[in-house]
Amino acid sequence: KWLRTRLSHTDNLRLITYNGHTFDLPFLKTRYAQCDLEYPLDTLDTQNPQNISGLQTLDLYREFLPLKALWPTANMKLKSMSKWLGYHYSDAPEGRRLIKAYHEYIKTKDPEILNLLFLHNADDLRALYTLLPLYNYLLFFNGAYTIVSADIVNDSTLQFCLKPADFLPVSLSYEAFDSRITFSPSGAFLQTRIHPRGLRYYYADVKNYVYLPDEDYALHKSMTAYIDKSHWQKARIENCYTWFSPDEAFLSQPEHQREYVQMIFRLFGFVR
Repeated sequence: KWLRTRLSHTDNLRLITYNGHTFDLPFLKTRYAQCDLEYPLDTLDTQNPQNISGLQTLDLYREFLPLKALWPTANMKLKSMSKWLGYHYSDAPEGRRLIKAYHEYIKTKDPEILNLLFLHNADDLRALYTLLPLYNYLLFFNGAYTIVSADIVNDSTLQFCLKPADFLPVSLSYEAFDSRITFSPSGAFLQTRIHPRGLRYYYADVKNYVYLPDEDYALHKSMTAYIDKSHWQKARIENCYTWFSPDEAFLSQPEHQREYVQMIFRLFGFVR
């Protein structure tokens, strides 16, 4: 009843979960059916959460999964992620202890056991709230930043100073493809190696390219008719690139710098 009232009076209401599309929402729907009750969330479309009339859903687990390599946790469980961010759990029962406590409450109706069950759920809700600022990293990798500067350091490194548009709560770093992104409270720095031939620009549509080992660059496969087959091979993500020079023209054109930065984020796997 409360949810239906909110839906009728609030536009763009959003249900935020953590792995809810896989576990919580199907579990609730099954339990409603078993109790012969109308499921109040039937307007949800968990396969297309951005295009829903009524209640929208946001599964933070699914949203954060592309950045899994960035998070310094053993796994992406809610407890692991929230404890890393500083949330301190209570002594409420978990796992099998929780199930045992639930069955004990069904038998005894002991209010103290019920309070323990509520405490467990309260922990999960507070932990979920703790994770919300991590969504800003997704926004960052999808373009929510300003390039403050682009400089060549020691003739071998191109360094971008990036100003996030939104608050990024923790210091993080990640390195791949001769590039490294570092976050600190003051902003973000992206460094990429300058090779003797210059910078590598990686193509996104790898399947449409071949790699020429002798020349060390990728070529569109439409051009292979003019090249002996022994001189090329199918391109892979790590060699599907061409070369260009980080000259003054590049360093003075923010739109080209931004395109290059987004290319690196795509290589990292952080761009949706």
